[in-house]
Amino acid sequence: MKITSPIQKRLIKHFLSGTPLSIKNIWLIKCSNCSREIRRNFEIPFGVELNRKTITWKDEYSDGYYFEYSLKNSDYQKIKDLVSLFE
Repeated sequence: MKITSPIQKRLIKHFLSGTPLSIKNIWLIKCSNCSREIRRNFEIPFGVELNRKTITWKDEYSDGYYFEYSLKNSDYQKIKDLVSLFE
């Protein structure tokens, strides 16, 4: 497994911090499309699947949903080992 992009480094650091990632805070890692970047730059290259929590809302104008992505406990050590590759 080779870390090839700055986005991958930022995704790894973010998920190891334990904070869920969603469309509300994707700007923290300087990305615009949460689901695309997570799939292309994290799940497929590193062979992990993240937890996806569905968040729904409804107000007087609209309703909808989005996902919060977080690292599974079973994959935490696997990803933590990757940190040594770029530190």
